[in-house]
Amino acid sequence: MNLEAGKIRVLLVEDDAVDAMLVRRTLSSGAEQMAHLIPAIDLVHAETLSEGIEVLGAKGVDVVLLDLNLGESRGLDTFHRVQTFAPETPIVVLTGLADDEVAVQAIRQGAQDYLIKEDLDFRQLGRALRFALERQRVREARLSLRESERRLSTLMANLPGMAYRCENDEQWTMIFVSEGARELTGYAPEELKGEGRLVFHSLIERDDRKPTRRKVDEALAADRPFAVEYRLRTREGEQRWVMERGRGVRNDDGHLHLEGIILDVTARRQAEKALRRHARRLETLQAIDRDILSAQSADAIALVALTRVGELIPASCCGAVLLYEKDPLRAVILAATKQMVDRFPMQQRFLMTDQSQIAALQAGKSVTISDLREKEILSPLQKELVPLEIRGYLAVPLMVEGELIGSLNIYRQTPGNPQEDDLVIARELADSVAIAIRQSRLFEQVQHYSRELEQRVAERTEELRETNTELEAFTFSVSHDLRNPLANIRGFSDALEDAYGDRLGPEGLEYLHAMNESAENMEQLIEELLAYSRMSRSQIELEPIALEPLFRAAVERERGPGVDATIDIQHPMPAVLGHHTILEQVICNLIGNALKFTRPGVRPEIRVRSETQNGTVRVWVEDNGIGIKPEDQRRIFRVFERANGGYPGTGIGLATVRRGIERLGGRVGVESEPGAGSRFWFELPKEQR
Repeated sequence: MNLEAGKIRVLLVEDDAVDAMLVRRTLSSGAEQMAHLIPAIDLVHAETLSEGIEVLGAKGVDVVLLDLNLGESRGLDTFHRVQTFAPETPIVVLTGLADDEVAVQAIRQGAQDYLIKEDLDFRQLGRALRFALERQRVREARLSLRESERRLSTLMANLPGMAYRCENDEQWTMIFVSEGARELTGYAPEELKGEGRLVFHSLIERDDRKPTRRKVDEALAADRPFAVEYRLRTREGEQRWVMERGRGVRNDDGHLHLEGIILDVTARRQAEKALRRHARRLETLQAIDRDILSAQSADAIALVALTRVGELIPASCCGAVLLYEKDPLRAVILAATKQMVDRFPMQQRFLMTDQSQIAALQAGKSVTISDLREKEILSPLQKELVPLEIRGYLAVPLMVEGELIGSLNIYRQTPGNPQEDDLVIARELADSVAIAIRQSRLFEQVQHYSRELEQRVAERTEELRETNTELEAFTFSVSHDLRNPLANIRGFSDALEDAYGDRLGPEGLEYLHAMNESAENMEQLIEELLAYSRMSRSQIELEPIALEPLFRAAVERERGPGVDATIDIQHPMPAVLGHHTILEQVICNLIGNALKFTRPGVRPEIRVRSETQNGTVRVWVEDNGIGIKPEDQRRIFRVFERANGGYPGTGIGLATVRRGIERLGGRVGVESEPGAGSRFWFELPKEQR
């Protein structure tokens, strides 16, 4: 109904100008008296039915005053045409005395009222308009209420769960229950309403009733909405988790009701439970993995896994880890839970006679027996389980690289097959155990080989030490014992030359000089052998040693008269921790080599440099000599090894260098290329100030 600024719009359809004027004057003259009945009137006059319908089409008309007898339509036909075009607009029929019966029929067919033109006054007209408007308002309100009820009914029908309104009593007596009750509880709404045999309170699980009521009462006392979760039983006996959200609502007399909605949250609860179980499973498996990693032996690993089985598979009562032996195929008990230890000693063996079980395990499949009592043929191990009242049997293969090495066996005292989740957990646990046992075996093998290798190294090191000791003692003894005969040879040779030199002739003197030279070479060799022996046998106490004075003294000693050489020694040089006598011998040998192994006609050039890094001093002795082939660079540090036989030497000098530096805790080496000189180096700890 369109009411603008306190006005109503009235359409007058009247082809008689006099009657139209009568209506207009009546409304105008009675406007003040009718003000308490109706608002101000905006009158629109249409002289024909067609014109009236056109005005109705423009909307905004609140009431129609309709003369039934028009030029283009008469009687009820006029009413029907207007009613068809504007079914929601109230119509007040205007008629003469002779048309009274027709007007009554129009009211029966939907007209709001009728007025006789001859008796028309402002009171009748005002009341007719007022009643027409009121009846229209009631009709519209009723239609609106019906639409609201329809929408509410549709909403309730499509709303998940059950909407309700109930008394605030112990039984939760239902006043209103939506159709969702059927799906939620299995009961029709009418079965749950009123004070009949079935009350909603009885559907709630007994253990949940008091806690639920307490939470609701606490929310009501605080005048706030409540949300509770509890379990209820459906008509079919199924248990469901529901969540109820609601609040207290008071009516006009202050009576308290509860209104809310109850939703099925069973799926969510099951998902949460599954997630919690999955999280616990992961935590336990991680703990098992940590325990397995800390365990070293295979039986310790198996025992760790069995101890944790009950945490992952609550239905299990005991278990064992078996390892399989071939030829014949036997199961060896590696570990068992305490319920089985008394009956099954560790390492006890059982023949594997169930070929179907063996084939399944070798294929990587688990073997389940729902009830051992119902199995006709039992293996030797299964027979031993019967006195323990074992009913359910599960064997999960332990596979390593496709090979069956054993099984994880889990037993129950109740019949039935394990749940799928339990099978998944058992397989995961078996995989961890199999890998750990494999690693344990490898670890034991590595330890065994390591012990054997260490023993062999120790034995050979001891043999080498004894050999070196004997060799050093022999070298010292031989070198010492040869010195006296050599001294005699040289003495007699000198005496022979002095007494009979003029009689020997040139050839005899040449032989005599060759004998003396050989004796001198032999004496030098003996001296170097003695030096090498002393280097190996002498007691050493490390002390700070200045290198630069040792190098300068070695140059003066080794260069000798008439040797033209360029020698550049770094200044200053750092001090090292060493032994004066050993370093003196080492440096003399290095300088002597650098001077000796020079191409004929080439002036020797020697550079001595040092560098310090990480508390270590490396000293370089560089020359422009003949160089050393790569394949000779390691062996020249061994006794009697020489890289070039065309130069004089004993093959002991560099061996003495290596032995001396190693006894001081250092290292020695060389960088060289044939024809490009050599760079000998040694490393020793830097002096700590």
